[in-house]
Formats: sequence, C-alpha cells, structure tokens
Amino acid sequence: VPPWAANRRHGRLELDPHKRDAAVDGQYLRLHPREFALLWRLSDEPGVAVPRAVLLRDVLGLTIEPRTNALAVHVCRLRKKLHSARLSHLVVTGSSGGSYALMADAEASPLFDWRNPLDDGRFSGEEMTLIEEAAQ
Repeated sequence: VPPWAANRRHGRLELDPHKRDAAVDGQYLRLHPREFALLWRLSDEPGVAVPRAVLLRDVLGLTIEPRTNALAVHVCRLRKKLHSARLSHLVVTGSSGGSYALMADAEASPLFDWRNPLDDGRFSGEEMTLIEEAAQ
C-alpha cells in the first residue's frame, strides 16, 4: 500500500491504509497485517476473482506455489472478523478453487461461495479447522 493512499470505502466497510486496518461503522476490526493486505488487494478489483497465485505473490510475497494453506487461513481469519460485523459475505470464494473476490456490491444479499449459492454463510468444517489451528 503506497504511503499516500487514501481510505477506501466499500459499503459500511472502510479500509484505512495508514492504520492498516478496516472499520465498520467506526469500529476497527483489528486486522492482522496480512488480513489487511488481502482485503486491500481484493478491493483493487471488487467483483473480480483474484487467482491464488496472484494473492500469494501480492499478499504473502511468494513467487512460487507452496504447499501451504496460509492463504486459506488468512481468508478464514478475515471472514471471522468480518462476521462479527455481519459482513463475512463480502469475501467470496471463486469457482476456480483458491481464488477469492470482494463482492462488487457491498450492500448485496449474502453470497458466500459462487459454487454454491445456497450456502447459508456458516463456516464450513474445513474453515473451522483452519481457524482453530491458526488460533493455537
């Protein structure tokens, strides 16, 4: 994020590049730097699925495809923090496995997985396992 970057608004969500955090209705989410970087990168192109390899490069600084679930862990943590503000539906999983996007319309009805529009928005068993492992 360039030091001169201005705040970005996405519906109720405001991204503050100087604090490297996001706020919802004035309450900061206390994002980890990589969670913020992920959200910032997705906000570059709302509604566009960003491939895993691009996110690994832009968010984690990796130029090779590692055998790690680090990106999925950061997405899960970010969704959990957004969930506290009832905005976890903003980060959606693309149909190409491993790609993610920030919903283009921040006020749209919840859509959690482009592959499964009937998803009720709860964390999957795999996501909960990643969250629990990351918390240890």
